[in-house]
Amino acid sequence: MAADTLLQAFATPIFLRKNAGTPELNATIAATIRGLEARHESDDAHRAHQGGFYTKGDFFEKQDLPGVTEMRAVAAKAVVDYIRQVTGRKDMPSRIQIISWSAITRARDYQTPHVHAGATLSGVYYAVAPPRPEPQGCIDFLTPLDLKEMTFLKGDSNTYCRVVPEAGDLVLFPAYLKHYTHPFFDDGDRIVVVFNAHISRD
Repeated sequence: MAADTLLQAFATPIFLRKNAGTPELNATIAATIRGLEARHESDDAHRAHQGGFYTKGDFFEKQDLPGVTEMRAVAAKAVVDYIRQVTGRKDMPSRIQIISWSAITRARDYQTPHVHAGATLSGVYYAVAPPRPEPQGCIDFLTPLDLKEMTFLKGDSNTYCRVVPEAGDLVLFPAYLKHYTHPFFDDGDRIVVVFNAHISRD
């Protein structure tokens, strides 16, 4: 008797959690990051961005700032849930280290295609992300399989995956996955918390 199995070879799991944070947390985090922008220069070293304000990679260490402890918990839970869903294992890695920075982008700011080298997983939490016509403000992930450009099924190129962000969304993905953001052109802003998870099993 025939039996079919479809193997998802080389799948790239992107984790999207809607309403990962509350509107109250979004407002608190946005105010905290705007305050950091008012007091500090943008940290532009080794960044893929064109324009915008970026903090150093110690955002989650600033637990004296409003909302940071809660935000770190949201990110950590997402990392654990991602690992469990992707691996199917109940035991956790022996080491999970999360580092984070935050950013504010405004009209015509964008990010060029890049990866987060050295990390295992990378994530973005959207504290402020007003609705805009696609693709403005979207994040696009490029396929890591270069040969998909030469698809064997006509009309099924699927060379990128787009996320249209809303406030409270959290996106988590393998750090090797190349991605970029589109600019937007209104007078608003976008405020995000970005983080890398370094994971190992001893």
